[in-house]
Amino acid sequence: MRYTQMISFITIATAVLLLLSCEPRNSDSETSASHNEELAEDYDEEFFKQLEREVFDATELPGDAETIDRLYSDDFLSINADASYSDKQDAVEMIEAARPPVVEEIINDETRVRQFGNTAVITGRSKYVSTEEDLGTVVVRHTMIWAKQDGRWQMVGWQGTALPGEAAYGPDLDDN
Repeated sequence: MRYTQMISFITIATAVLLLLSCEPRNSDSETSASHNEELAEDYDEEFFKQLEREVFDATELPGDAETIDRLYSDDFLSINADASYSDKQDAVEMIEAARPPVVEEIINDETRVRQFGNTAVITGRSKYVSTEEDLGTVVVRHTMIWAKQDGRWQMVGWQGTALPGEAAYGPDLDDN
């Protein structure tokens, strides 16, 4: 059960990306293209890696519900490895209540960033270390979906897939 909770907390939404990246059609496509150019601003990869790190840091013990509340959009959605869904409220409540899963440390690597105007997709591998014996360590391939809304970047979706056994451990994600 705790493993499922850990995976549930770790995972979020490709479908949200599709919804947020779709733009209503305007009759004047030239105006729409011009508008998008004004809104879109390129950010470097380090900017998005810092956002990723902030999310992971806020998830580690003791947890930082205020940071999660700030970084997750109100319509945030996670598609979890067990096929369940969770949202921003679920994530904030889990941290505030200090409910399991207890994540002591999150180590991430293989981060790749792609920006599409006011949407960015971050993919990577993350290792969740728990102090609880029955949870141990879980390694996840993750996708974070970020959107620039009202002048700030917020995570709108997360999807994580737990890697089984030996596939979880590679040369780049050794124990630190």
